[in-house]
Amino acid sequence: MKNLKKILGLAIALAMTSSLAHAGSYTTSNYCENGACTFNSATTFAAGSVASSFKPEGLASSQFSAAGVGNAADTTDDVLFSYTLPASALNTTGQAIEVTCFGGTAANGNNKTIKLWFGSELISSGVITDSNKNWTSSMVIGRTGASAQLVRATMVHDTSTITPYLATGAETDTAAITIKCTGASGTTGAAGDVVGRGMFVRFSN
Repeated sequence: MKNLKKILGLAIALAMTSSLAHAGSYTTSNYCENGACTFNSATTFAAGSVASSFKPEGLASSQFSAAGVGNAADTTDDVLFSYTLPASALNTTGQAIEVTCFGGTAANGNNKTIKLWFGSELISSGVITDSNKNWTSSMVIGRTGASAQLVRATMVHDTSTITPYLATGAETDTAAITIKCTGASGTTGAAGDVVGRGMFVRFSN
């Protein structure tokens, strides 16, 4: 039964590749099984014509909380949301990751700090005192070579924009890399000063 499902999955994957203007290379590592499809990094899909194509991309992680996830009652950077990028996921130069995290702040004038991280690379709000305001932060990571990345990030809190972050990263891509969003009540140590509402991670081959 299991072999039959895999054979059917291979047939579906082959049909998908053929129907998309033959824009992808099909191998036995491209298959669908139990509702999940796997495509190797060589696969491309037609983008309007056979002369133009794109590689697969998709949602790697999606986390949302209507109630919100707040920082703990301490003065350290507390994780609001986190995703672990598997080892060797970034194994081809040109691959990219997009991360967005967003939330709000408590209705008080306490000192607060919001950060978005890719390994050790990060963008920070610095110390802010926003009261009952919203914030959002986005990051794009592109692989430029073995364990080498270009990292660009932006952040907006209330109506203020943080200076965009642009730097080269040196995260070891053969090991797992932590992507996270953190919040801190740096002076007061009040729980829930920074609240995360969601974070999602997109991966582009």
